[in-house]
Amino acid sequence: MSHFAVYSTKLTRCTLIVSLLVLGACQQQDVSIEESLARATEFTLTEVFRIGDETAGDIVVFGGDLEVAVNSRGQLFVTDRQVVGIRVFSNTGALMQRIGRGGDGPGEFRSTPLIHVGPKDTVYALDTRATRLAVFAPNNFAPVETIDISGTETFDAEFQTIQVVRYLIGVVEDGFLVQYRDAKIPLMSDMDAPEHTVLKLLNWNGDVSADTLVKMPDRDMVYAQARGQRSMMAKIPFGRDAFMALSPDNLLYYGRNDAIEIQIHSIDGTTRRSIRVPHDPVPVTDDERYNWVSAYPDGTQDEMRSVLPRTRPAYEALLLDDSERIWLRLSAPEGALETRWIVVDLEGRIQATTKLRSTIWLKVVAGNRAIGTSIDEEQGDPLVVAYEITQ
Repeated sequence: MSHFAVYSTKLTRCTLIVSLLVLGACQQQDVSIEESLARATEFTLTEVFRIGDETAGDIVVFGGDLEVAVNSRGQLFVTDRQVVGIRVFSNTGALMQRIGRGGDGPGEFRSTPLIHVGPKDTVYALDTRATRLAVFAPNNFAPVETIDISGTETFDAEFQTIQVVRYLIGVVEDGFLVQYRDAKIPLMSDMDAPEHTVLKLLNWNGDVSADTLVKMPDRDMVYAQARGQRSMMAKIPFGRDAFMALSPDNLLYYGRNDAIEIQIHSIDGTTRRSIRVPHDPVPVTDDERYNWVSAYPDGTQDEMRSVLPRTRPAYEALLLDDSERIWLRLSAPEGALETRWIVVDLEGRIQATTKLRSTIWLKVVAGNRAIGTSIDEEQGDPLVVAYEITQ
């Protein structure tokens, strides 16, 4: 007899909590995705330089989980899970210097920081383990200030969840936009209660000035527990996730990737519009379903199979360029060597499209440059790659 319980947090709709949600004019699409792509401009991304290629004699070698930010001079700020600090590269890929190190002093980190380049090229780094923000000068990258935000993490006694710092979304005139995750406490919480991701505005002192700008269901998770064993938690393969981004003119873009439907509104809560783009769902294959479900004990597999989606998410990545366009990486079938990226305008039209190797994840698009991370196909080493965009 099985004593194995499965609790899925799978949800399919976004929830905005800011006063009353009043959608602007939704952009309805009356053409298929195939027609939209046929009308779109084809972008070509040509590699300009790469960083981390040991076989080419590069002295910089990365460990993985790379994140990239870029300032107005085209300088790159790269974080790496194996380095507690930030490496700075020129706009040609040459190593310039390193910011920060392990520790608790000014400009030091307990964990690999999350970077954001704010107004006037000031560099902000979020240390999620220490729950604090470090601020660095835009020219010499010297530490300027450290802001404690530990008081913004909260505990919900009713639902037995803790709200923890997750990402730094952006910097605006009134402070910092920080994304939080409602994390459940296993064996104590209501496992059927949904987990959420929440966006808050913190002031320059690190206190909450707007508690819930956006609230959405978080990544689809599954919780399971067998008799006599500790509970376990795992991401549901092909589960839906929440995405948030801040545009250069300080508009919030957000949505869940069960469909291509992006909400846009200003920081003060005034909803501007909803962008919708048609997409063709990509099925999850029987082999993919079997490979995941078969890892669980006999007698529980039907339950696990019931929470596994039949299709992949509509998209896997969302970023904004400096022309207020949305770049989306569409989901691709199992084993695909290439993935399609689409570039969508504020009317929901697909303006451009391009195909890249499936190992490439774009992180920043500014001007005629796109910066991404990739994996060396021969050595398997993590890379940072810069591309020039042409039509």
